[in-house]
Amino acid sequence: MGSFFAGLLRSPIAAVLIVIELTRDYELVVPLMLAVTIGVAVSRRLSPRSIVEQQMVDEGWIEALEEMDPLAGLRVSSVMSTNVITLRKGEAFDAAREVHRMYPIVDERGALAGIALPGGDIEYPEVIAVADERLLDVIERMQFYDVERCVVIADRATRRVVGFLSPLDILRARMRG
Repeated sequence: MGSFFAGLLRSPIAAVLIVIELTRDYELVVPLMLAVTIGVAVSRRLSPRSIVEQQMVDEGWIEALEEMDPLAGLRVSSVMSTNVITLRKGEAFDAAREVHRMYPIVDERGALAGIALPGGDIEYPEVIAVADERLLDVIERMQFYDVERCVVIADRATRRVVGFLSPLDILRARMRG
């Protein structure tokens, strides 16, 4: 009963107190606390809101999280920088060695072939954004892979480079919101 109550309403202390008051069995405290913790953890994993919070959102008493975040409805294409400097595959990368930036390397069709890093190293980027992708999804991937910038491509089929997403682009979008 305590685990169910804690998971449903996300109030673990109240669940423990109610069960102890109803049963008057104080030997239940430790197992009940374990059950309540598991109930809340499973509940949070299944839904970001408790049943009461969801009811308040549905009735309009509080705003949904998506409505509060100015980045929630944005696509990468509306935030990215479009004046990206690309290097052709096979060109000399002397410019990339001198400047502390990343340059997308494109093949003859304009498709992404890699990234030129400072020092002249070339690698394939861990995070690539698609122009019509949700901005928050890309930011989450960037955070997961611990990258600050990412190349934006038109679509996965052509991999044509159309832009670049940097922290400054994300900050500008947040300030506009």
